[in-house]
Amino acid sequence: MTLICKHCQAELPDGMRFCGYCGARLSDLPLYLDAPQRSQIRHVTVLFADLVGYTSAANRLDSEALYELVQQYTDLLSREVYKYEGIIDKMTGDGIMALFGAPVSYENNTERAVRAALDMQANFLLWRQHVQQNLNLDLNLRIGLHCGPVIVGEIGSNIVMDYTAIGETVNLAYRLQEIAEPGCIFTSAHVVHQTKTIFDYERLPDATLKGFDHPIPCYRLIGLKPLAETTRAAEGLHAPLIGRQKELDHLLQAAHQIQSASQGKFILICGEAGIGKSRLLQEFKHQLNEEKLPYLEGYSLTYRRSVPYWIFTDLLRRRLGISSKSTPSEITHRISQSLQNCADRQTETLVPYIEYLFSLPSSDANYLLLVQNLEAQQLRQQILTAIRAILYPCYPNQAHIWILEDLQWADEVSLGILQTVIADLIHTPLLILAATRSENIPTLQKFLKAVESASPQAFERIELRSLTDEESYALLASLVDIPQFPPKLIQNILEHAAGIPLYLEEILRMLLDAGALIHSPSGLRPHRSIDGESLGVPITLQGLIQARFDQLDPFQRTVLQSASIIGHHFSRNLLEAILPVHTEDLQKTLQELIEREFIVSTPDHPQGEFAFRHLMISEAVYNTLLKKERSRLHALVGTAIESQYSGRLNEVIELLARHFSWGNQPEKALHYLILAAQKAIAGSLYEQAQKHYEHALTLLPNVEAAHQQALQVHLGLGDLYQHLGDTNSARVQYLAALDRLSQMASPEVQEIRNNLLRKLRQLTIASPVA
Repeated sequence: MTLICKHCQAELPDGMRFCGYCGARLSDLPLYLDAPQRSQIRHVTVLFADLVGYTSAANRLDSEALYELVQQYTDLLSREVYKYEGIIDKMTGDGIMALFGAPVSYENNTERAVRAALDMQANFLLWRQHVQQNLNLDLNLRIGLHCGPVIVGEIGSNIVMDYTAIGETVNLAYRLQEIAEPGCIFTSAHVVHQTKTIFDYERLPDATLKGFDHPIPCYRLIGLKPLAETTRAAEGLHAPLIGRQKELDHLLQAAHQIQSASQGKFILICGEAGIGKSRLLQEFKHQLNEEKLPYLEGYSLTYRRSVPYWIFTDLLRRRLGISSKSTPSEITHRISQSLQNCADRQTETLVPYIEYLFSLPSSDANYLLLVQNLEAQQLRQQILTAIRAILYPCYPNQAHIWILEDLQWADEVSLGILQTVIADLIHTPLLILAATRSENIPTLQKFLKAVESASPQAFERIELRSLTDEESYALLASLVDIPQFPPKLIQNILEHAAGIPLYLEEILRMLLDAGALIHSPSGLRPHRSIDGESLGVPITLQGLIQARFDQLDPFQRTVLQSASIIGHHFSRNLLEAILPVHTEDLQKTLQELIEREFIVSTPDHPQGEFAFRHLMISEAVYNTLLKKERSRLHALVGTAIESQYSGRLNEVIELLARHFSWGNQPEKALHYLILAAQKAIAGSLYEQAQKHYEHALTLLPNVEAAHQQALQVHLGLGDLYQHLGDTNSARVQYLAALDRLSQMASPEVQEIRNNLLRKLRQLTIASPVA
């Protein structure tokens, strides 16, 4: 295994405590790369940054001065990349290429990349002034961003090997950077689509870019929206709260009780990503606003996990009315004013600690020295005292309710403070609602265990379940014009959503963005035909699932990828047939994947004793594999099924047809497709039979001298078309069958030709050729 420094991405020997390149302490959980790093498909965001004016600087400066200039510039950009947990893919004298989403993915890779670009731009402006004053150089920065699928992995030889990304996504990001105006950030429509609720953009004229045969939509990034971090609205889709009324009523009852209570309560709302925690809290906040009950909100953010006290800084920011435009003097004034209203102690003793939280210059040099010389535990205790003074309710109109979202991303210091606050609830009338994912995060589990043990009377847990089939249908019906949707499409949408509201909404949004759905007064309705069986995974959910997938160890990921090839349901026997692994190791890994909520046990299911927890998970994992690897594994699975079902192949003909088709085994695929079509006709499943025969038709050119099989396909398809009333298509297939007969010399050829000619005459009588 190779240990990777999170700060500089250097590869280090396992067991090191400090990075040998940048000196950073390796205190966080280590990030490991596979050895070697296998190529795979990833959805990433690519950032290109270019230094405008570099050529002029190179002509004017000597080598040593130019080196120092470039070092400062690349350090400036690199810090922002690593701050948002991206990696530097390439570095040139005048620019960088950065990846967000590989080798480790986060569900908000695109947001992270855009924030990094904004911070690069802001810090560059300060550095630019320094360069102008000291070197009399006029430099500028331009940035291009695009997100999409790439192939990532190690490229090179056994002498030099680099981890990199290749693909059209990289090329487009580079071309956008090329046309960006100095001092600007240009992005693609894909970036805008994923982040437009967080950032403001200006639409630019479509651009003709080198390497692209059509104009590309371009946007200029303007900046962050006000309160963008709390924006979670599903744009264009507004559904009523369904399946959560009981939980909402319980929260409202607790909110009413806390107004006159002497003790507080901590309610933890748990559930997997997309289950509806934020939607429930959104409705709860709406009701509080209707009743004019004040509350405070705090958000944990994935890229703020390394920032101590972040939850409470966020709560204080909202309590004090601090915005991004507030000046340091305004913030200090608000802090002092709030402490005068609430604190029992003298104001000046607590102000420095709140100033410390907001990274403000100290208003009193004496107190600054005191803060700097405190031990860590003493500093934390003083900050806790200041937090209590400002945030604890001490007069009637102050908020008695805190709402904390995404607790799974909270920093460890915030969790420690929160644990103490919960212990205070025995004599503090405060209702704290916290939403978190049901994930095995060590710091969070340690916190919850401590809270349940120390404050059982104040602790309550609400587990949100998946929506029932009826509730899922009701949610879909509230968003679309149900009578306009084919039943098969409805079934496939509901199967893919699997009772997860976010999944359902993102599927609809994906179809809407693709032009397959359009808005109407009665809801979304189809604009063109939709293949419900290949809905795919929305890019937002691909990132969310990929982020969880990346947390697994290499063998766990390999098992999941192999299982995704088998299908939504899979058996251990099939996995053992395609994976060179001991039974005990595989069983242990499968149990771990159940505990990590990727798969579930289905011991009585005929297709296998395991299944992916959601269809979306299996499809997202499948999408990480390169086509070549998919093909290899499909062929292995097909061969294994043939072996395991050798005496009863009729049960699995359709599976064999699928695996050998996708496994690039045209001869076997053709054989099983014909059998699958004949089986479907025998069961009067004519639509399935047509699909099998038409698929077989596409494989005929890839199979040499398959005259008998070609004849079966043309005859079968011709008979099927005739049965379905499509005489023109039937005639085409019968004529193709006659052509094949002319290349065959078996004894029964004449009899088959006579039957074909009779069928053609009957078709001509029934429907004369125009």
